[in-house]
Amino acid sequence: MNIPTRDKCLELLKEYNLSEKKIHHSILVADVALFLAKKLIEKGEKIDLRLVEAGALLHDIAKSESYTGDSHSKDGEEIVKRFGFEKLMPIIRKHELSGILEYRFDTWEEKLVYYADKRARNEIRSIDERTKKWPELFPEFKEKIFQSVTKAKELEKEIFSKLDFKPEDLKELIKVN
Repeated sequence: MNIPTRDKCLELLKEYNLSEKKIHHSILVADVALFLAKKLIEKGEKIDLRLVEAGALLHDIAKSESYTGDSHSKDGEEIVKRFGFEKLMPIIRKHELSGILEYRFDTWEEKLVYYADKRARNEIRSIDERTKKWPELFPEFKEKIFQSVTKAKELEKEIFSKLDFKPEDLKELIKVN
């Protein structure tokens, strides 16, 4: 199955007119997800690093400055499908905050991209720091945001139960370019 390289992913983000800020976010999500994936592999987990990297880089491909759709994750899923990157579809479909409520996460690749997206903005933050303003910005989704953040923290516990460092150590451990 076809998985795009890092260079191809970055080329596609530019082709789809993502802002430099959103591209930086996607690279940071990839850095966090790959770091965790490598640490989990060291602990014996089976994880496809190419799938993690491509899924993380392309998770917001539909979020161009002119985006007006209802669900950038579903639109992003359609974009990667057109390129024949079917393996990326569930990762992209499930990455939105409420994805953790709507879908079962079947793979480490899905879990890691979801989690890394909740920790990365323009820098690595805690889940609470990253999502703190969302209830104010989207008051109609306040309860869903609360439920999703609670589940994201459960996922965080699952991930870090297998590792020998804490979530708050990530910022220091990951050397971002």
